[in-house]
Amino acid sequence: MITSRLYSIFQDHFNLPIVVFGPVIEHHNTTGERFLLDDPVQLIKKKLFTHVPVVTGIVKDEFKEWFGWMFTNSEENQHELKILNDNIHEILPSLLLYNDRTDEEKRKITEEFKRFYLNGGTINNSTKDGLGNAFADAIIIHGEHTTAKLLAKYNNAPVYFYMLNYLGRFGHVKDATTGKVMGPTHHDDLIYLFYISKIFPKFNTSDPEAIMVRRLTTLWSNFASSGNPTPTSSPVQWLPIKDNNLKYLDINKDLNMVDGLPYPERMKVWDSLLPVD
Repeated sequence: MITSRLYSIFQDHFNLPIVVFGPVIEHHNTTGERFLLDDPVQLIKKKLFTHVPVVTGIVKDEFKEWFGWMFTNSEENQHELKILNDNIHEILPSLLLYNDRTDEEKRKITEEFKRFYLNGGTINNSTKDGLGNAFADAIIIHGEHTTAKLLAKYNNAPVYFYMLNYLGRFGHVKDATTGKVMGPTHHDDLIYLFYISKIFPKFNTSDPEAIMVRRLTTLWSNFASSGNPTPTSSPVQWLPIKDNNLKYLDINKDLNMVDGLPYPERMKVWDSLLPVD
């Protein structure tokens, strides 16, 4: 059970719970028009969705530095870190979104996640990146993998997957001690698609980020206008994934198609412990 103190830590540092009111299946006895008639996985398998081209993907380090605050010299932060470690079997199910499982299932999953992400130990300076990876996998990456693979199998339109690997001078997350830009982390792809005036400068054509701005805006505008991010004239073809031929576009200073999907070993752990179907 999450105590009021743990809940306060979650809110202050993680902006959690990240999902307060999630989607629900609207059953036949619901009055008025219904939107979600079944589990989304089942709807996809039944092909009961609009078949349109899809672009989806991740950034390399999604939430890698979210837990850096724990290891500053603040006495309060050290105290809160101790609370988290003392309550790890209550923390991880809520943090990693499997709190709806039975107590026995939660215990088993928690122990396996501790082994895989925390080297079988506690949250400490050497395992904070592992905890960040676990959080990224729970909130973003496993869902992206699962959805992309399902759509590759059941969607009649192409599905394109990417990973942003490019780290420029700016980013949403900085090292808690050095102030160095980390990543790329969650939302950093948006830096090159939109002018986020409250946080980042407007890039000029002479800035090193200009090539990434041109690259991403071209890919996305091509996709929006034609359903294909790289028309035949493009030097690198962003190929759609297939059910039996997974691949993704690695977006960095160069563009490269890579076989498979990112982080296969991490995804194997999630698929084994929390299978979608």
